Amino acid sequence: MQFTETFHGYIETTTDILLLIEACRHGILPVTNRRLFEKERSLIQSGTIIVFDESASGIKRWTDGFLWSPSRILGNFLIYRELKNRESRSTGPHCHDNIQHNPDSVLEERALVGSLTTSNTIYNFKENGLIKKTIRMIVNDKHLHIISYYNKNDVLNHRLTTPSASPRIGCLPISPDLMPHLSKNDTRKRTISFINEPKKRMYSPLIYSQPNSYFGNKLLTDASTKRLNSVDIVLSPSPPPTPPTAIPTVDMFSYYQ
Repeated sequence: MQFTETFHGYIETTTDILLLIEACRHGILPVTNRRLFEKERSLIQSGTIIVFDESASGIKRWTDGFLWSPSRILGNFLIYRELKNRESRSTGPHCHDNIQHNPDSVLEERALVGSLTTSNTIYNFKENGLIKKTIRMIVNDKHLHIISYYNKNDVLNHRLTTPSASPRIGCLPISPDLMPHLSKNDTRKRTISFINEPKKRMYSPLIYSQPNSYFGNKLLTDASTKRLNSVDIVLSPSPPPTPPTAIPTVDMFSYYQ
């Protein structure tokens, strides 16, 4: 089976992660079920997003053939930057004191790449190279991995769409077993974005879909004859949510080099 990315775009928030998981559960988006062949590694580009289930795919450590920096924590994610080579050099604690930075541009860049250096080390980052953003979630005993590749200029110039802004999956309701991991800030931001865009339906975090028991390429029984209609989901009445069976957790120290 030929490699197909799960989604083309950029992951900005935890909400984006949960939307991808929901879309994969319902068969709207594909999941990766094997490692990449060496000849397929060139298919990874800015905007490639991959989702896989550790158990179903047999993949515990994702490999892509790129040379990456050590990981940096950025919120719930781990961030890696593509390197030109493995060379690095030590610096004094005040080596950057005389360099002038635009505070806004520094904050913008760090939101995409994390900390630019360690305290005493500078890495030889590849010019216009890729950035890898990863997260590992445990939901109902399933270990789910989400990996996003992007170029910072593509994000800054709005060339990549987030799942939250996608007409295809942006309106999907989040299942009860995923809701505990959705932060209040994510919910508020998502609601405001729909209100301000008249072509989109307003999302209500109080409307849920029923939890699903299968994650993978196979469509669920109740979704096998037709794909979910986001308008129907948002507007149809829904019973009160059932208590979550498991609270998703994030493994901040899972590596993908």
